[in-house]
Amino acid sequence: RRVPWRGRFRRDLASRAMVAFDVQVELPLDAASYLREKDSEAYKQFHADAMGTLEQEYLSSEIVDGEAVTVTRTVPTIDIPWALRRAILGNRRAEFIDTRRWTHGAHLTPPFSQRFHITNNITDRCVVTGVIVIADAPGVPGACSVRAHGEAVVTLKGFGPAVEKLVVSNLRASYDRLPGIVEDWMATRRADA
Repeated sequence: RRVPWRGRFRRDLASRAMVAFDVQVELPLDAASYLREKDSEAYKQFHADAMGTLEQEYLSSEIVDGEAVTVTRTVPTIDIPWALRRAILGNRRAEFIDTRRWTHGAHLTPPFSQRFHITNNITDRCVVTGVIVIADAPGVPGACSVRAHGEAVVTLKGFGPAVEKLVVSNLRASYDRLPGIVEDWMATRRADA
């Protein structure tokens, strides 16, 4: 469908797809403990190994206008349907650039909130944005909730719906695995103590 835009017409609605997501999981430790654990290099490596991350590189970390801003490049293990992989990636691996922003100094204090903006090497027409909130789980002593909500916007004609489903299903799958990863991490920490 053609839509007016500043005196011109462009085909936007037909090629633009957007899917909202809202994922929440409960973890078996309080929010302050989880924030401390997830900030450690040992946990970051454990988490990357558990997720099957092929490569992870911290590109930058700086303070901008009172906000901490980090940029990370990640090459994950994700299942991309053959036809979609061939059409979009060819022989390349999927690579994501994840920019995170939060109030400087707040990263160890619950409730903690950070914004994210994720792009990829598949196409510049797929962007995932949202907010992650880590807080103590209401009514569950010693547990916390991690909630990620936002949207995936795909403006890739013909492949938009397939790419948005892929992005959101992989995001949901990674959060579904988080409680088990944290339980395994805590078991490893107890065994090492």
